Amino acid sequence: GKRTKVAKTDSTACGVIEELCLDDFMCHSNFSWSPNKNINFITGANGSGKSSILQGLVLGLLADSKATKRYSKLQDFIKKGSLKAEIKVTLRNEGEDAYKPEVYGRALTFHRTIYESGQTTVQIRDHAGNKIITRNKDARDEGKRVLECFKINVDNPIAILQQEEAKELLKVESPEALYVFFQKSTLLKQCIDHYSTAQVEIDKSKESLKLKKKGLEEQQ
Repeated sequence: GKRTKVAKTDSTACGVIEELCLDDFMCHSNFSWSPNKNINFITGANGSGKSSILQGLVLGLLADSKATKRYSKLQDFIKKGSLKAEIKVTLRNEGEDAYKPEVYGRALTFHRTIYESGQTTVQIRDHAGNKIITRNKDARDEGKRVLECFKINVDNPIAILQQEEAKELLKVESPEALYVFFQKSTLLKQCIDHYSTAQVEIDKSKESLKLKKKGLEEQQ
């Protein structure tokens, strides 16, 4: 029979990684990588910095240090002897689902700097490298909106499976632990967390309403 043709990958898909740059990050003094289309394999000897590339990508896309499953403190990711580490992640911003293309153009860059004090700054840049948002909180909020638009979730183990998490998964035998992994990968855990947070707010509101009603009754 005829061989089925495989549809070509959409070259304008939003959120595709165009470039990753790491400066004084873990073992990398100056690293730049532009992935090829479709599948990429990164090879190297132990300790050469393969996992560091994934860590940089995760932190560059605004994740907390705990999401890397590596270090608990951000300053631990700074290369020894350096005062700060810089991460730049450039994502494609073309096609139907582009995020504010009139502002950012065909690509946008997350620029995160980690200082030895543990403080970090975030900037969002346009396709030409111009700073669009520099205020830390505003840049973080904008970055979250970008990731939501591109449907990128760095906490999802199906999207990004950290080395330590992969080792743990291979050792897991209990159905409960596997179900926790399932919850994370299907975003059920995220929904549960949102509902739990909402319930806490509802309980606070009810308690506040009771106190206000009691105060009104006492004044009558």
